[in-house]
Amino acid sequence: MKVLLQWCLALLCLFGMSDVKSQDVKINNSAVANPQIILPIGHLDFMETAVFSSDGKFIVTANSDATAKLYDVVSGKELRTFKGHRDGLTGAFFSPDCKMIVTISDDSTAILFDAFTGAVSRRFENINNDIDDAKFIMSGKYLVITTEDNSIIYETSTGNEINKIKPSIFSEDGNYIEIKESQKKFVVKNLFSKRKKFTLSNCFNLDYHSTFSQDGKLFLANVKDSFFIVPGDVLLNSGSFNPGL
Repeated sequence: MKVLLQWCLALLCLFGMSDVKSQDVKINNSAVANPQIILPIGHLDFMETAVFSSDGKFIVTANSDATAKLYDVVSGKELRTFKGHRDGLTGAFFSPDCKMIVTISDDSTAILFDAFTGAVSRRFENINNDIDDAKFIMSGKYLVITTEDNSIIYETSTGNEINKIKPSIFSEDGNYIEIKESQKKFVVKNLFSKRKKFTLSNCFNLDYHSTFSQDGKLFLANVKDSFFIVPGDVLLNSGSFNPGL
């Protein structure tokens, strides 16, 4: 009986639609007026991350099939594939000028690609630990690769390692906050001046999903399944902040 009802509904829809004249339906969008069948060709496994470029024109995806892909936002067209890893990717990130893309993988390597050609510009190997994050700072001049044990700062143009510190979360301008397991206090410092900027008190287990705003004036702290934002006047002037958690 249920199958019969489904067939009846289908026939009603079919014959009902035959009475609709084409001039009664106004379609202004040419893409809708001329639909195309697009095959789902792309990644072969789970997509781990998808990130917009700073200008909003492109998206880069990282996948567990060991590749990253670049897409045009407006058309949805796949522009190129980035290959070179031996294991699944956990992230892919644009440089501020969108000219470079860095990918990180479960193979404990990071690869710097030319975003326009897909060519490998540089490989960062011998890191000897799982990579948790990668971030361009100082307008792309430096690349920070963070593992469970260290944050390693490289000069992007040469690939030279210039510093290695405890695992940290970086802002664009070179300020950073160390991740200290099970401690209540976190101090924000500057990578080059080493000057302490401000202190976060009464915080537990600050994690990698905490982040600075693009201009470095705000800090969103992710702490024990909740978050708070450090006020801008604390960041701009040395001081302390106690969220009272």
